Amino acid sequence: MKVHSAENCYISCGCNRSPHCLAWGLQNLVFYGSSNSIAIYNHEKLRVIHTALSHTNEVRSVRCIATSQGTFLLSTSSDKLAVVWTDDSQLGLRPVAILKGHTGPVTVSHAIEKDGHLLVATTSTDLSVKIWTVPLSITAQNSDPIDTECIQTLKAGSGFCLDVHLCFLPGGRKNLILACAQDDFKVGLFSFENGQFIKKDSLVGHEDWITCLDSVSTENGDLFICSGSQDTFVRIWKISLCTRLPKKLTELAPDEEIQVEERIFAVEDKKYSQSLESILTCHNSWVQSVSWSCKKSPDNFGYEILSSSTDGTICVWSKSSDVDLWTPTRLGILKEDSLGILGCVWDPSGNSILAHSLHGALHIWVKVDSSWKNSYTVGGGHFGEVSDLCWEPDGKFFYSCSADQTSRIHAQLKNQSDEVWFELGRPQVHGYDVNCITSISRSVFASGADEKVIRIFKTSKQFLSCLKTLCGVELKVKGQISNVAAQQELNLSNLSVSDASESSQALVFEDVENVTVPIREEILWKATLWPEERKLYGHGFELHCITASHSGKYLASACRAKLKDHAFIIIWDTDTWREVQKLFYHDLTVTQLEFSPDDSHLLAVSRDRCLSVYKFTNDETAPFNLEFSTDKKNSVHTRVIWSCSWSIDSNFFVTGSREGRVVVWEPANEFKPIGDQLNLDQAVTSVDFWSNSFGYIVAVGCENGTITIFEWKPFGDNWTCLCSLSQSAGHHKAVRRLAFQPKECSSENVLRLASCSSDHSVKLFNIGFSQQ
Repeated sequence: MKVHSAENCYISCGCNRSPHCLAWGLQNLVFYGSSNSIAIYNHEKLRVIHTALSHTNEVRSVRCIATSQGTFLLSTSSDKLAVVWTDDSQLGLRPVAILKGHTGPVTVSHAIEKDGHLLVATTSTDLSVKIWTVPLSITAQNSDPIDTECIQTLKAGSGFCLDVHLCFLPGGRKNLILACAQDDFKVGLFSFENGQFIKKDSLVGHEDWITCLDSVSTENGDLFICSGSQDTFVRIWKISLCTRLPKKLTELAPDEEIQVEERIFAVEDKKYSQSLESILTCHNSWVQSVSWSCKKSPDNFGYEILSSSTDGTICVWSKSSDVDLWTPTRLGILKEDSLGILGCVWDPSGNSILAHSLHGALHIWVKVDSSWKNSYTVGGGHFGEVSDLCWEPDGKFFYSCSADQTSRIHAQLKNQSDEVWFELGRPQVHGYDVNCITSISRSVFASGADEKVIRIFKTSKQFLSCLKTLCGVELKVKGQISNVAAQQELNLSNLSVSDASESSQALVFEDVENVTVPIREEILWKATLWPEERKLYGHGFELHCITASHSGKYLASACRAKLKDHAFIIIWDTDTWREVQKLFYHDLTVTQLEFSPDDSHLLAVSRDRCLSVYKFTNDETAPFNLEFSTDKKNSVHTRVIWSCSWSIDSNFFVTGSREGRVVVWEPANEFKPIGDQLNLDQAVTSVDFWSNSFGYIVAVGCENGTITIFEWKPFGDNWTCLCSLSQSAGHHKAVRRLAFQPKECSSENVLRLASCSSDHSVKLFNIGFSQQ
């Protein structure tokens, strides 16, 4: 057996909670920081096509810089580094320079082309602004990224600098200026003279911290700088070549008009005047981003300005040619549950606007004729560690849950030339981190969270309509189901609503049968909730793992435990939702539970380095008896056993542990390990056992994020590596769960593998097999 292809067909990951963490480049590619990596979203293909990794901590900002040698990407991170990237047609997004020198997290950066070099300015929590130069010719090299030395370190104001911006002063591309958004409510202006930046002047007027900057040069040669602040105002500043000194009030003739106050500063042999052009007010909270349009609007005088705020508003400002007044076009107020907009950007054509919110989602508006229409994206995803995932029994969609306190449903969009997966539902929006999830039937799932309670959810008619309309999947449900679900304020439970029109908390699709595109984020969180059937109480600490039998008859759960008295497993009867048995054996937290495909055994692995296997009996009062277990003396594993999985035929099961050891066990052979053990150089955090017409397959996920597919044989050389997905293709943090799709794809020699990770992402792979 061999693997002839391993294609990543779906990536779901949310945008980091930083205002400047989103950029839109050429070829309809959107770049945004997601955990430690940069996600590349193709707006034409409606999916994240790749994640690029160079940072070792959370990405804080992403910016596209256009030059004569192509477009560069700048990223900054909490790892105290800034990275310059180039978009290589063969290698993809590739780091070409590492800017190392800050002693604190690098928060934001900006760059400009000058004399064949990329001049980069970075700012950090170490209260400094550093200047770097990177040769543009570096794009021709395919070597490792170079380390670039800092050419200047300067202090901007009295303390912290929230944004930096480089631009050329009026009068040609000779005199360069650096604008720094300072915490003393001023914009510091530094001119570049003799290879160093020198403080020249400040833009004074804001009454709170300045958070964002942008500039544009007009056809008549003037420079306009736009600044946004936590005082809720956007200010426009004009810098012009000074041809004459402004007159004092006493020098004006009787018929002369009073001019706007101007301040003069000199750069080398030229003098410039700076003045306040306008103050824009529309937002009610902190302004987080401002951006000039990349093109001049034909029906307006000058360029448009885009601004966003944490109050959830996005405004497009335009200046009419006949009235000297900036007027806003509000694109809409997002629901208060979205917790505000963190940033927004124009697309290169100026006809679309993309924003990201505090919960990691992407929102897009497209200009149709002269108005802006809300559209949809398939990007975004969890914005916290993804702790677990599972497929529904027929494999038509799968669930994921996360420390971002949500459970989500992912499915394939029908009637698409390419395979497009998207987030179909948000059945659970919680108040606690959700740690584990399992599918009981095609219409019922259970989840466990830090609140120590298991919650059972059953689908709604509205979700079934969405599933049929968008995915072409018709799901038949036994018994009564609700129309929709609603979550009341300050309540964690999803209430069943029979008559949606009577509930102000429920959100109903008016024309759900005619929905043809994925549901927008601002509707998704409320319209696709699943009603909560009941709660199961019994654990004294946070839920850690949960699983359901394949028949749906039993549910098994375990919680975090430091003592033997708390490390028990509870068996629940799903017909009565009553606790039927407690299984005691382990001393510490049970890390994973799994029923065998024939439901004859329940397998448990634990932090105490031991495993236990329970056999099903026909005794209704005690349906499971301990049949086999290991202890610390005879255990094959010497560290925490993180994961386990059964083979499809229930003849074998596999365990993976922290010391990097993967072991296959045979129940029929007195539960002894069979064949050789697999030893890896990384801690094994997740395994999944599967098979196809060619033999047994074991997927192994590691702590560093790599995923490896092995062929396993019960005899001879047991382990054969078929393919390995590196951190770039797989994940860059611990793989928390791997799960093969229960049903094979349209091609019998292709398997789908779903994975989730602490790097906030959910990924889906199409793995093609062939006979050697």
